[in-house]
Amino acid sequence: MKITRKNLLDYPYIPKVIEIDKKKLQKLKDNPPIAEHGKVIGSNHVFPYQLRSFTVSGPNLADKKEWEMNVRYLEVKLSSEIRLFGFIKTEIDTRLATIGSARDKVAMEYILQGMTQEEVGDKLFLSQSAISKTIGKFVDDNEVE
Repeated sequence: MKITRKNLLDYPYIPKVIEIDKKKLQKLKDNPPIAEHGKVIGSNHVFPYQLRSFTVSGPNLADKKEWEMNVRYLEVKLSSEIRLFGFIKTEIDTRLATIGSARDKVAMEYILQGMTQEEVGDKLFLSQSAISKTIGKFVDDNEVE
């Protein structure tokens, strides 16, 4: 799998996205569509006719199908996000292990924590362009996104 600058930017946020989607899925599962209720007014079937009211209920099939589709969509999306995060994390961790320079390793760890290039540069007493070059050595693409 290719590691791009976009992967590095998204890396700190993927666990948060997964957590948000898990909460959405759980909320959806906890709140299935409910049956609709209503009152019907009628009379006895024998003489003398007497006014009667009945409560009827039944499922709303359109709501149930939409709910099932939304649950399935979130389940598939969540499993896809978890798999993608696992691939990216494994690839990034493998590449971090192969970096020889301690300075570059520390810089990349800060980047993966979500710090900007300027913040990392200030922390390591380097210029932003030096941090950008370090990232350029780490990623597969050389274009800036």
